[in-house]
Amino acid sequence: MITAHGLIVTRGGRRILDLPSLEVARGEVLVILGPNGAGKSTLLRVLSGEMRPDAGETWLDGRKLRDWRAGELARRRAVLPQASSLGFPMAAEEVVALGRLPHAGHSSRAADIRAIEGAMRQAGVQALARRGYGTLSGGEQQRVQLARVLAQLEGLPRGDCVLFLDEPTSALDLPHQHAILAVTSSLAAAGMAVIAVLHDLALAAHFADRVLLIADGCRVAEGVPEETLTPDHVEQAYRMRIRRVHDAQGGRFLLVPETKAQADGSAGDPRRPQYREHAGP
Repeated sequence: MITAHGLIVTRGGRRILDLPSLEVARGEVLVILGPNGAGKSTLLRVLSGEMRPDAGETWLDGRKLRDWRAGELARRRAVLPQASSLGFPMAAEEVVALGRLPHAGHSSRAADIRAIEGAMRQAGVQALARRGYGTLSGGEQQRVQLARVLAQLEGLPRGDCVLFLDEPTSALDLPHQHAILAVTSSLAAAGMAVIAVLHDLALAAHFADRVLLIADGCRVAEGVPEETLTPDHVEQAYRMRIRRVHDAQGGRFLLVPETKAQADGSAGDPRRPQYREHAGP
């Protein structure tokens, strides 16, 4: 569904993205992981068509993104950015209704109302409908914005749509993080392609079908979470050693930082990278 080849983005004489190839299929949740400044948001913008790379191409269903008309593309893919601000007062439901703008002339008023109501229900923001957007907390605003992009894709065949999410859980508490990612998982199960940037490795391990781990704009590892989120790969990307703790009952695993003492205990093992202090997030 989404195919990219030879993507290169350069800023200030520095190559901030260098990705030879990437494919995302219908019904798949791809999570992009990496440290701050790794190029995650840049890659998302290139894949969604919001940014033109300096080299390389991205295709949607075999057609170059630059050959799609803006209105056509807006009816096939939606993008939830890291943060969204408004310069004038609007009620939450009015913000959600903005997602139907690409469908003007292509959808009935009744269909638009159903799409808005359904999207607000999926995002769990029905109770916020009449609240002023500016009075909402950061997490509430993020959920309203999620409803907006869901409304944008509502009523379309799921297999024709792509949803791009840039750190959708950053302002959410734990229950809402899982609730929002459960919604995206259900959309993928219905055939939609979902591409999300996350910071939480544990959430990625739980919800992703496939993980792309990048650092300095380059691929470190890619594949199913079990094979990609290994201690060696994570240390290569984040400069921090982790351990995997498995859940014997559910078969899932957690990722926890390795302590200095644990790292020192393996100092004599040449097969394992040595622990390095890491002061960053």
